[in-house]
Amino acid sequence: MLHNKKKVEFLKLMLLTTASVLLISSCETSEIQIKSKVQPDPLGSKEARLEYARQHFEVIGTNILKLNLHEGFKETMALQVEKKLTGESSILIDRLLESEMLTSQASNQRIKSLIESPEELNASINAFKDLDGVDYYPQVFIPFYEEIKQKKANGEIASDSSPVIVFFYGDDEIDLFPGYVIDEGGALKELDFLISEDYAKNNETWVISISERFHGEDKVEASDVPKNGRVEDSPDATIPEMRVKCHKETWAGGASEVHIIAIFSAWGWSPAELELYGGSNNKGGKIHEFSVSEVDDQDLVSVNFSLMNDWDERLPNEPYINYVIFEYDPWPAGKKTVEWWHGTQKFTWDYRSSNDNYDDGIVHKTSLNFHIVSTPCIEWSGDYF
Repeated sequence: MLHNKKKVEFLKLMLLTTASVLLISSCETSEIQIKSKVQPDPLGSKEARLEYARQHFEVIGTNILKLNLHEGFKETMALQVEKKLTGESSILIDRLLESEMLTSQASNQRIKSLIESPEELNASINAFKDLDGVDYYPQVFIPFYEEIKQKKANGEIASDSSPVIVFFYGDDEIDLFPGYVIDEGGALKELDFLISEDYAKNNETWVISISERFHGEDKVEASDVPKNGRVEDSPDATIPEMRVKCHKETWAGGASEVHIIAIFSAWGWSPAELELYGGSNNKGGKIHEFSVSEVDDQDLVSVNFSLMNDWDERLPNEPYINYVIFEYDPWPAGKKTVEWWHGTQKFTWDYRSSNDNYDDGIVHKTSLNFHIVSTPCIEWSGDYF
């Protein structure tokens, strides 16, 4: 079946059900709330999340810099990064440690001498599993990887230069980051200047962060909803093209992951059905990964994203799409809330991002062909045919 099988089907929204409707007498409106089926975040506050990530990132960063003292480690890094398992110039920490060069018998003793506590390192790698019901994977991301590689080939950067480590926690409003190297005693040493985008373009910089794209399979996560084709003879709804015009991702975060969550419903929310396009409750599906140059140049990109195949056949009683388009950031980024109003009935849903969304709205399927969005940050239009 073409339609996403991981879709979460709503219970039919009955406005008189006290569990679903909160009457707000002061303004004579009603608010509909459906709780998502995920575990509560045990580190709910931003401060707690950042402190938790910082502690484990420091363990990972210290050990990565120690491993860099191992002969051949940079070659191993390069080979793993070139595979682009995550779709960008990064390598998952667990895959790096499992690489053949680092696990060979010849390397084993040297590796053991560099990693002070393998148990502590493994605990920090696995510390991001089952957070808010989702498994996250730490990575080393190398921004401007191709440019740095070319500068090394040209002799502009020494091939044996030591990298600087920075920690990225998903806050896209930050452009300057503390940088770290390792001292003679094997401890992290903070540099006396902050690492900027310009510095990272001219010096090898390794970013310890959570992968936005990898979630336990040897392929980049993408929507499992087909981008074309039908099984019935009723109209499909798509987003053919999209232009992103402002950066909601800092240089340390890589490309902009533009995601969508949609709810198909009748007016007044009964019936209604949630569409996550293969993602989790607060992640939704990826429309497109906009590169830095695509945003800088404001390119109009063909995304051909399927909102709903055979809409009339699949959801004949849900003619409205209530959507939010946003820059997805993984944990420890917090959640934002979108509100959709049908008259006096309000429905809310959370999406995980460090930023306000690109766009949200409510569109009847027959109006989708005329739905044109143009804001300072995004342009897109819909098709229903």
